Formats: sequence, structure tokens, C-alpha cells
Amino acid sequence: MVHSQTPGLPDRDGSRLPAGLGRMTGNLAQRQTAKIGIKIGSRLRLKASADVTPIGLLAITILVSGILHSARLLVRTAIAEQEN
Repeated sequence: MVHSQTPGLPDRDGSRLPAGLGRMTGNLAQRQTAKIGIKIGSRLRLKASADVTPIGLLAITILVSGILHSARLLVRTAIAEQEN
């Protein structure tokens, strides 16, 4: 059996998307960008930016919810052990 490699499709900025994302159309493969800058006083200036796709946001959400769920279980176990 021969497996063929399907190249990914180019994104708007010229980078290559994985082949599976090539079939998705619309906003799912479109990159979203956010930037923020904060100035505190005369010396401190903070800048941050994020560049992510909606699929990346979904992956981040799953990871964060897994971390929060495991932390909840650890806290519940610690409380139960203190009561005994």
C-alpha cells in the first residue's frame, strides 16, 4: 500500500497549513491577532501580542480545562484527607 503526502495549503502570510486544515474553509483556518500595550508610570512599558487560529483556541481551551479539572480533584482529595 502506497501512502501519498498531500502538501498543506498556504495561509495568508505564506506559511503552510497542515493538510487536514486544507479541507476546512471559512474562518476555521484564518489567523486572529491581538495586541496590547500598557504604560505604568514613566519607566515601565509592557507589550504583548497573540496570533492564533480558532482551532488553536480550541486546543488551548481543552488544555486549560484539563489543568483546572485536575487541580479541583487534588483540592478535593486534600480536603477529604484533612477531615479524616
